[in-house]
Amino acid sequence: MSEELLEYYERELNYLRQMGGDFARRYPRVASRLLLTGDSCEDPHVERLLEGFAFMAARVHRRIDDDFPEISESLLNMIYPAYLRPIPSMTIVECLSDPGQGKKTAGTKIPRGSAMVTKATVDGMPCRFESAYEVELWPFSVVEAEWRQVERLQYPVRASGEVQAVTAARLKLKCFQDVEFEGLPLSTLRFHLAGDASVVYNLYEMISANCIEIILRDPKNRTRTISLEPGQIRMVGFEKDEAVIPHERRSAEGHRLLQEYFALPEKFLFFDLSGLEALGETGFGDEAEIIFLFSRFERSDRQQVMELGVSARTFRLGCTPVINLFPQTAEPILLTQTKHEYTVIPDGRHAAMMEVFSIDEVIAANPKLRQSVTLEPVNAHRYETREQKDTAYWTATRNVSQLGEREPSVLTISVVDLNGQLKSPDADVLTVRTTCSNFDLPSRFNFGTTESDMEAVGHAAAKVVNVLRRPTASADPPQGKGQVWRLVSLLSLNYLSLTEDGKTALQEILRLHNFTDSQHLENHIGSIQKMTSGPHFALVLSDYGLVPARGTEVHLELDEQQFVGGGVYLFAAVLDRFLAGYASINSFSQLSVRTNLRKEVMRTWPPRAGTKVLL
Repeated sequence: MSEELLEYYERELNYLRQMGGDFARRYPRVASRLLLTGDSCEDPHVERLLEGFAFMAARVHRRIDDDFPEISESLLNMIYPAYLRPIPSMTIVECLSDPGQGKKTAGTKIPRGSAMVTKATVDGMPCRFESAYEVELWPFSVVEAEWRQVERLQYPVRASGEVQAVTAARLKLKCFQDVEFEGLPLSTLRFHLAGDASVVYNLYEMISANCIEIILRDPKNRTRTISLEPGQIRMVGFEKDEAVIPHERRSAEGHRLLQEYFALPEKFLFFDLSGLEALGETGFGDEAEIIFLFSRFERSDRQQVMELGVSARTFRLGCTPVINLFPQTAEPILLTQTKHEYTVIPDGRHAAMMEVFSIDEVIAANPKLRQSVTLEPVNAHRYETREQKDTAYWTATRNVSQLGEREPSVLTISVVDLNGQLKSPDADVLTVRTTCSNFDLPSRFNFGTTESDMEAVGHAAAKVVNVLRRPTASADPPQGKGQVWRLVSLLSLNYLSLTEDGKTALQEILRLHNFTDSQHLENHIGSIQKMTSGPHFALVLSDYGLVPARGTEVHLELDEQQFVGGGVYLFAAVLDRFLAGYASINSFSQLSVRTNLRKEVMRTWPPRAGTKVLL
């Protein structure tokens, strides 16, 4: 039992005992039959009744103190249903093709949403994941990588522009046997930065903010070079089609980014490099070098960390975040008309190893009449059927265990009319199609003990699928007094109220996304020392080209020492996208960030057009 519910239970039981004492004094004849005294009850049956009633009253009292969560949950179901769902386990995987497959003249794509299944099992149950990014497997690999001062490169290079390059990251790509770059239709390559946090987060910042030029060079003919602009780099993970956690179109995009940052920050450690068709057009052979040139940067103490930490294993190809989600048709529900709600059981044989993430479809069937109808959720945004007063809808409630150790949350479903009153449909069976997770099962796997940790279902080209980091633990949806109401109120904030309230409002929003109450993430939230804002005018790119617009300039001051191993830049980059979601569509936001360990501004992001439509 949770400590909170136990407190309510003890309070109600003490109250009943006190009232029992008063009752015994006022009505001694009746109390003598019940064997009630001032502080105890000699009749064990009456004592059980008191304890049972105290437990029921404790649950009711707790829900009242929670400000009637049925109302707030209904609001959130319409605004941002992701908040009411558990956060499944997530990780990063690397897909490797077989070098011995023979000559390949193109990349092999593994689409977004592809199934990945663990080869090992726990108690006979494998874990199923779903990929978040499209993966393209090419017949080459990164065989060398280093971080050096420009003059210390084995074969030095110079930046072609006016800004002087100080440091460089050099990668060497090597094709598989009988393959050359000249014959590959390569245009864009996606890299994942993997390894020690102090290396990859600083490298992420350098590539995003300090890269001044990219040079493609032929190792066998170093006079053959191609120069690419920094604009050929695109940081991955911020767009709608790069979401890891499923979300509805009506949901706030900025809040999804925060939710994913707090759940799996490594999902943002990806970048695309385009313009690589030049490798084939200029006749590169089976080897190519990619050299990233960087301008001067503050905190030069990071130089040694980068020189020692960057290697070929830092730049990974064929990677994608994966989330422990899969489609599952739940056990059929017999409508006995004797219950007001029915439990949705994904699999009766493995109930403790599955948790319902979402209900995707509900079908009411009458086998005798051989008829079936698809029921809509009661809060659906489909109004064409609302005139039919006799139409049945479904509604669901999620219950998180209050009895000590974490267990999969239980989803119950009810059939109601448009007013939320129970309704008996002309059906005998409900078929519920769901999306499920394996709860905490992924965290019990020992990955890295076999040649391949997972199998990419239906994609034989991925011979090996390795897990690069331990899967995150699943997290329960928000619980507790007023928690959901605070979410509703914060989702209704506009950009003006956010910037006026400044630091406090922003930190409150961030804390509501820290579902696991991680101290590490709380340090990130607490790093915000100051937030100011003011009106600003700038040229913003629109469908009609560059147009002048009025927006808001936001200044943040962060305590960089709260980010152990780095990560302050990624934190600021996510906030930049989040603030843009609060600006109206005819306005913009521009974020400028300073830290206590740097003399200069860490970065001022370009003006970002707002995405919030004004009604």
